[in-house]
Amino acid sequence: MATTAKVKVSAWGNSFGVRLPRKILLLADVKGDTELDVRVEKGALILTPQKSKRKTLKQLLKNVRPVSDPEIRAWINMKPVGKEIW
Repeated sequence: MATTAKVKVSAWGNSFGVRLPRKILLLADVKGDTELDVRVEKGALILTPQKSKRKTLKQLLKNVRPVSDPEIRAWINMKPVGKEIW
């Protein structure tokens, strides 16, 4: 059984967009930031969620910057002084 919804194409800057109802997204198991493949088939727009790809460690850490604050650096390099488990 197909579920349908009426949506409107709206201008967003120099592009156009469609807001998809939550009910439709839940049924399609589509979450925020999911990339969709878009194609036209016999005049119909077909949106297909891309399979989520596991990110590599390099991708996950690409925006991490080295610690430059001396107080934080000192805390990171601190050695245990008692029975702490680090």
